[in-house]
Amino acid sequence: MKINFLFVLMILGNLSYASFPVNEKDIVLITENIEAPAYAEEKKIWGNLSFYLSILSLLILPDLGSSLLLSISAIIFGIIGLTRKVNWKEITGLIIGLISAIIGVSLIILVISSGGLGAAFGG
Repeated sequence: MKINFLFVLMILGNLSYASFPVNEKDIVLITENIEAPAYAEEKKIWGNLSFYLSILSLLILPDLGSSLLLSISAIIFGIIGLTRKVNWKEITGLIIGLISAIIGVSLIILVISSGGLGAAFGG
């Protein structure tokens, strides 16, 4: 069985070379000018990211760490979107992200000032 397999490999190895005519003397130079496509309307990715991250940060507000991370990301993407092209999603995402960040920071301050984490640190 091994001999048949080796025999097939040797035959296929010899038959698989250059199934088309190859002329090594011809040199073909291919040059193309590639330009970046110009879109008529810039994609609104920053506004979408800001809007959806701010909504997601409000939905997971009980998890303060993740909510703050998402709301700060929404604020950053909203600011980037405002520098590109103003759309309602950038403004809404920025406002909701700011509201979510303010709520998250105030909840963290409330928990720390009331001594809610004292038992976790042996207090």
